[in-house]
Formats: sequence, C-alpha cells, structure tokens
Amino acid sequence: MIRVAAVTASALLASACAGPRATAPIAPTPGLDWFFQTDGETGKLAYGTPETDELLLLLECDKGGKKVLLSRPAPDGTEPEIVASAEGVAPTPLPASAVESQTHDGVDLDAELPLTAPLLAGLRKGGWMGVVVGSETRRYAAQSGNTAVDRFLTWCES
Repeated sequence: MIRVAAVTASALLASACAGPRATAPIAPTPGLDWFFQTDGETGKLAYGTPETDELLLLLECDKGGKKVLLSRPAPDGTEPEIVASAEGVAPTPLPASAVESQTHDGVDLDAELPLTAPLLAGLRKGGWMGVVVGSETRRYAAQSGNTAVDRFLTWCES
C-alpha cells in the first residue's frame, strides 16, 4: 500500500509540474508574465503582475556568470526544496535554502543552478516553468510574443 501511494504521489508530481509528457503547451495566466531587468551587473527575470510588487518567481544572474539563483516565496516552515520542470525537462528536485523574506511574510526558497542547466534551456525553449514548493504547484508561462526569458539568458551568458 505504501509503495502504491509513493508511485501515485510521483505520478501526480510529474503531471503537476507539466513535464515532458504534457501534450499541450502551458497556457499563460492572464495578467501575469515574465519581466527582465538589469541592476548594475545583475540580471533579473521576474514572474508576476506588471507594475506591482506581486512577485511569484525570480531568477537572477551576474552578467557573464556561470550560475542562476532561482527564488520562490513560501510560507514559514516549508521544506527547503523546489521541484521544477520546463519544456522537455522532467521534474527536477533542487535543494534550496530558506531565507527570511524582505518583501512578504514567510521565507524565500533559494536554489542555485548552473547557467547550462537543462531546466534553463527548457525554459528558454518553451517559455514556461512548472514549480512545486511544499504542497503548492504553480506554472509560470510567458504571454504570446514575450521575449524576456531569452533576453535574460542571453544577458547572463554575455
């Protein structure tokens, strides 16, 4: 019985992240999108509502650096792990650290990944990322014609 529950939980996690078995593209959420900006030598790719403080996911890199920091708000006490997927990339556990948030109640879960990670290539290819934190699943998909993901990754690589 425990084995069946574990297999079922794994299957649910894979479908929740909309991994490579997804048969249709991830639909964008109205009013939410990816936004790219720079702050000195740091590039930031944020997903949220334009012209507000609503930030659902943040990726940061130093220009010409080799790593990207993925940061996701979470409630206090959340297990410090992010499971993420993108176009053609199966759900991937990312060890994270919980950092007290400066912008909301709770913590920010921060995970570092190499700029060459398949997850980032999948994000660039498909314009979306699925993220599971604790029991919450979210999908972050670009609106049609948005080039922020590609501009961010190109900037990081330069």
